[in-house]
Amino acid sequence: MNQSKEVVYVIGHKNPDTDSVVAALGYTDYLQQRGSLPGVEIAPARAGELNNETVYALSYFKTTSPPLLENAAGCKLILVDHAEKSQMVDGAEKSEILGVLDHHRATLNHQNPIFFHTEAVGSTSTLVAEKYFRDEHLGVRLSTRMAGLLLAGILSDTVVFRSSTTTAKDKELAKKLATVAGVFDLERLGTSLKKAGVVVAGGLEDLVTSDFKDWELFGKKIGVSQIETADLLPILAKRGELKDVLSKIYCRGDYYLAVLMLTDIIKIGTQIIAVGNTRELCQAFNNGIITDEFYVAGMISRKKDFIPLLTKALAP
Repeated sequence: MNQSKEVVYVIGHKNPDTDSVVAALGYTDYLQQRGSLPGVEIAPARAGELNNETVYALSYFKTTSPPLLENAAGCKLILVDHAEKSQMVDGAEKSEILGVLDHHRATLNHQNPIFFHTEAVGSTSTLVAEKYFRDEHLGVRLSTRMAGLLLAGILSDTVVFRSSTTTAKDKELAKKLATVAGVFDLERLGTSLKKAGVVVAGGLEDLVTSDFKDWELFGKKIGVSQIETADLLPILAKRGELKDVLSKIYCRGDYYLAVLMLTDIIKIGTQIIAVGNTRELCQAFNNGIITDEFYVAGMISRKKDFIPLLTKALAP
């Protein structure tokens, strides 16, 4: 990427998902229309390769991908959809962070005062959409294409409103976005996104790493991948190969625990496959029965259903 002049990059996390990418696109457009940071170019970026679901969403709404920023050292950044150091673009520790727009827990320590908006909603796209509608009276305009992209971000991160992270605000703004985008069947679009995200034939390492996030919990490195699908059977047929991939990631990354969540968005539940130290994991989710595979009915959200309980189980 050309850095010959001052640019502020709006960027999501590593292994970007649909919400992360479209929030970067939408927030960039919003900031440009609002005239934020005068005299500085504001540009969207991504911190990794796109997954299949995001490629589908961008194609569906006829939008090109934001360019890849391989290393952010010396850059100025606005973070969207994350504030965890372990999830930031390479070189972020040598960048200047100007702001954060997120819907996860706030863990970022920063020396200087910055704009920081984090809110317990289902997606960062919800927060971006809210800004567009709030500032219509200031001349901010939401295009049909951008409305569709932000709608895809909401449907993706809320798992078509099935996730426990879903709020009334997510649903309200999704309906408003759908009207602008001309989308009349939210269930159909959301299910299509999730189906597009799972390609079982080949590319299993890409599938496992496409939505893989790291957490540092009480000095223990935890890696959690999540694959959401409308039908678990085809992917469960590959469970042995998926576990082999997870084992390689576990060994390469020096993890305390690596977990693969295979989430059925129709039946509302998750098959857990784990490698490493599973004792606390099983205490939290499997009645203390030590094993490396089990099913958790009702679990959909990694952020709200999984990480908080695992954190509690790992506490000294």
